[in-house]
Parts: sequence; C-alpha cells; structure tokens
Amino acid sequence: MTTPPHDPAFELDAVRALFEAIDPAPSDLADKVIARVVFDQLDTDMALLELLERSTEAVGSRTAQVESLTLQFGAGELKILLRASPGEDGLRLDGWLSPARAMAIYLEGPETVASASSGLGRFTLDSLPHGRYRLRVEPLAGAEGTAFVTVAFDL
Repeated sequence: MTTPPHDPAFELDAVRALFEAIDPAPSDLADKVIARVVFDQLDTDMALLELLERSTEAVGSRTAQVESLTLQFGAGELKILLRASPGEDGLRLDGWLSPARAMAIYLEGPETVASASSGLGRFTLDSLPHGRYRLRVEPLAGAEGTAFVTVAFDL
C-alpha cells in the first residue's frame, strides 16, 4: 500500500472543513475582532466618539452644594450623556444613550466595570475611584449595532 503524496493545502482545507462543521465561528466574530483591534490602536485623543461638552455645575437645593461633572459624547446618531457626582463610597456615574437602546457598557480605567444599559438607554455605575477612564459601548450578544469608544476623560 502506498501513501498518497503529502499536500499541506489539502490537509488544511480538511481541518478547516471539520472545524466549520463542528464548531463554526459566530457570524459577527470578524467584525468584533476588527473593531476591538482598531479601538485598541486608537490614540486616546483620536477616538470614535468625540467630546461634545464638558461642564461642572453645582447640584443641590438648600443643603450643601455638590459639584458634578457632565460629559456629552457623540458619533453619528449615537449620543451619550454622562453625569459624574460624589456617591457614598466613591464616584457615581449616571449615563444615558440616545437613541435609547439596551447595550453592553464597559468603563475602562483604574477599575474596569461592566454593565448594561436598560431598554431606555439608562445605566448607573457606583463606587468608582477618581482617575482617567474610557467608556466602551457595544451591542448586546445577538443584537445588531455598532460598538463605540470615547476619548479618555478624567473623573
């Protein structure tokens, strides 16, 4: 019995066909990998979302005034409004997405926090230390949409 000639391309095609049949890659895997690589390579000053507004304001009524920070980011139709204020044990970050939709929320900085916005586009992150952060917003698993990342901002 003779052994057929060694053909690496044929063998690789057979392995690829086997894996595609047994464990196919998610249809959006390539897009998510490309988006993540692009986001990781962006300089903090050159991000997909640009800072539209940054303001500080006194919040409170007759009691002691507390300073909060309001940030607004935008890219295309997506707008993100963030309000940072002192909380019980660190900073509290309230956020709103417009148009409203449920999305995965990742705050990356001194602490990395994962959350999700409600169907109304609202999210809250508590007990955050001061520091430099970036906010990443991605469609939830199985949902359509585009991932975004903000420029770095200080809280």
